[in-house]
Amino acid sequence: MKPEHFLVIFVIFLSVFFVRVNGNVKTLVKVDDRTKEYNRNVDRACDDAMANMLEYADDYSTSLNLQSCQEDFFKSLYASFGVMDSPSGQEELQHYIPILLVTQNDGFYILKHTLAPDKATSIMQWTQKIPYTYTYTVTVRNGAQTGAYKVIVAYTMGDDVTIHYQGMSYTGAWNRLSSIYSFDSKFMNLYKVLSDSSSVYPILSNRYTFTSMRNSVLQYVVTKKANYYVNKHNEIAKAFGINYHFAVPVSATDSFARTISDVTLMAIYQGYPLGKGTKEVYSRYSVSGAHLIKSTKYYVCKASNGYYYYHLANCEFVKKSAKITKYDSKQECASVGAYPCKYCNP
Repeated sequence: MKPEHFLVIFVIFLSVFFVRVNGNVKTLVKVDDRTKEYNRNVDRACDDAMANMLEYADDYSTSLNLQSCQEDFFKSLYASFGVMDSPSGQEELQHYIPILLVTQNDGFYILKHTLAPDKATSIMQWTQKIPYTYTYTVTVRNGAQTGAYKVIVAYTMGDDVTIHYQGMSYTGAWNRLSSIYSFDSKFMNLYKVLSDSSSVYPILSNRYTFTSMRNSVLQYVVTKKANYYVNKHNEIAKAFGINYHFAVPVSATDSFARTISDVTLMAIYQGYPLGKGTKEVYSRYSVSGAHLIKSTKYYVCKASNGYYYYHLANCEFVKKSAKITKYDSKQECASVGAYPCKYCNP
């Protein structure tokens, strides 16, 4: 074979190589553009759902319209993905969303999939409110007798707790329970244990310990239930020919810890095919909080040490202060000489 023949073959090989590389690059660009578009679609759906879900009673409390949340989320999603007039397209989108999760002050709700009785379709249903509860086993001394007892503590996002102990329930701010139930000797024996920093579970000993244990429980309970229903969705998805393995993203655990301080919507969207020319799938974990929907308000109060601090609306210092001033940003608070509250961490 003549040298020029080798040159022709080499040129042909390079041409094929560059055509393939160019095609792969174009595919990657399309996938990247589509991923960014889908991110906007899902985030917009979360924000749209939050916008109409909250019904404010006052600065410190909200009620939820879960049906509105569900309808607005999917309506926005269907419009963004161009399937408003396609029932089959809408059903397909739904199957790639294992759960929606909404947190509230004293519990949370999960929108989950359930197979219909005919096994041919699935329906989405909200759970009942799931409380932020944890069971501790503590050793309590009653007179000359000592025993191990189960103590169930129901936390909220704030300072209020409910303690279930030996058939009784005790509710109030964690640092005021001793004064509220000082007449109850059985509770006071328990309180001595829970407020003792040397005990196994000193959940009422000081603010730092209380806040740390509360946040850990909230994160644990939400993550545990989210994992449960996402895993259940794997069984349901297989019935509709979806072999993708759904799982709560690792990053979600840290996100739960950061966002469980207000009414929040969390959406998991996984495994959605990114289109022809690629085997890649689209996955997204999106969060929309109430603070994104309403104007954030910071509350400046004068502390007993003479300094001014700014707080979140549900901080106990705001509720106790006779005189407060509202500001829309941390910068405004700082401009009047206020420091961030170390307890509510605004």
